[in-house]
Amino acid sequence: MIKGVIVDLVYSESGWCYTINSTDTSNNKLKSGIFCGDSHEFSYGDLIYATIVNNRIKKMLLIQKKYLPHKNLDSRSLKKPIIKRFGNKKIAEVPKTEQIRFD
Repeated sequence: MIKGVIVDLVYSESGWCYTINSTDTSNNKLKSGIFCGDSHEFSYGDLIYATIVNNRIKKMLLIQKKYLPHKNLDSRSLKKPIIKRFGNKKIAEVPKTEQIRFD
């Protein structure tokens, strides 16, 4: 059994081959692997739980679609800082005359 993220998916003679990187390696569980199955069930980036028998995928369960444990930060993905402009307030003039009527 392996719990992990699908990092590659290709079709070959032996069926759909998934490259899975594990997210849970406690108790000497598999760290990663390439396993093939008969059907195309899930896509790149999905977090899955797979049962492996004789290096073939017997059953796969979807845990989360498009799982992103952490985003890689680079200069392109960082947002530009917000520049606050002070002193650009419009000041209303004080009225010079005022009239009040009672009808």
